[in-house]
Amino acid sequence: MVQSFAVTDVFQLVSDTRGHANHSQLTLLLRNCIQIPKQLGEVAAFGGSNVEPSVQSCMEKVGSIECTCTGTSV
Repeated sequence: MVQSFAVTDVFQLVSDTRGHANHSQLTLLLRNCIQIPKQLGEVAAFGGSNVEPSVQSCMEKVGSIECTCTGTSV
């Protein structure tokens, strides 16, 4: 049986008590998430192992030094 989880569950691992994550926290989350595809030799399919452009894009999109997660299920 596959258990579903919400992106917010994973985001909460690095966010603060307000549900916000700063640049460092989001970088940590994305670097950890990319480890499985990296070990399987599939990291290129996910845009490579450099998470910095994704983190920068998120921070620019929210117009803040922190970002929040809205609760998307996976």
